[in-house]
Amino acid sequence: MKISATPAHRADLKVAKNRRETTAADMGFRTILKQTAAGCTAAQRTAAVAQPCAMQPVRPLVTPETESAPPLADRLDGFIDRLEYYRQKLADPQASLASIQPLLNTIAASTEKLAPELERLDEGDPLKDILNRSLVTAALEMTRFNRGDYL
Repeated sequence: MKISATPAHRADLKVAKNRRETTAADMGFRTILKQTAAGCTAAQRTAAVAQPCAMQPVRPLVTPETESAPPLADRLDGFIDRLEYYRQKLADPQASLASIQPLLNTIAASTEKLAPELERLDEGDPLKDILNRSLVTAALEMTRFNRGDYL
């Protein structure tokens, strides 16, 4: 006797359907469908098809302002991060001055944007001192770089 992992199907077995059960269930569904369809008008049928039930669009709880700039503390943090990255590039012997120039250009652009903020801050604000020192450092480094001190 041969044993196999998958049993062989016997093709000689036939499944007989009981026509009475199938027909009775089918007829019940047909009558319910006809009654429901007859009760609806043509306008109701097209409206149900034309506007299916769907999710409503999601709206944000707070609408973001497109024109507003990030807070000064965040912009100053990014500015200081760029100065730190500039310092690391200067210390890297593999970095060329040509590769540092675009970074210095972004520092110069940030300096122009942050300089007016210095006048808006109060005298006792600690952020004013940090901003002032950062702007002075950036101005000195731009002068040194453009003068050729790092050649």
